[in-house]
Amino acid sequence: FMLETMPTIGAEIRRNMPWVPQEQPIYLIMDNAGGHGTREAVGQYTRALRNQFNVIIKQQPARSPELNALDLGIWMSLQSAVEKMHRNARRDAEALTTTVQEAWRDLPADTIQRVFNRIPVVHQLIVESGGDNVNVEERRGRRNIAVAPE
Repeated sequence: FMLETMPTIGAEIRRNMPWVPQEQPIYLIMDNAGGHGTREAVGQYTRALRNQFNVIIKQQPARSPELNALDLGIWMSLQSAVEKMHRNARRDAEALTTTVQEAWRDLPADTIQRVFNRIPVVHQLIVESGGDNVNVEERRGRRNIAVAPE
């Protein structure tokens, strides 16, 4: 599926971003989920997109939401916007599709930039805690509170 789909995605990225010169790479960030294909397939479509469209795929660490820009904030921002916009049409699947598309279209660029600016901060917090995410959670105000045994 991915081998068939990714060339279309590369072409659509270029078609929808005509202001980016062909010689300038466009980076496609992927979350490295298992459903993206075998290592061989990922390598194949990664090379194809780079060679055909100058689209460079960057894989984020799998199952590491603290290091994944999509999980770190973009999906949360999109979900928040959809919930606000779609409040009165909860049972209409067709309207949900439209709402998600509108929310993505209207997501402010600075929201996305803030997420990517946060990644180096998160990396440093993880390094400081010896590979744990405790500093990341505390910095966000989400401290794991252990319940004392009775």
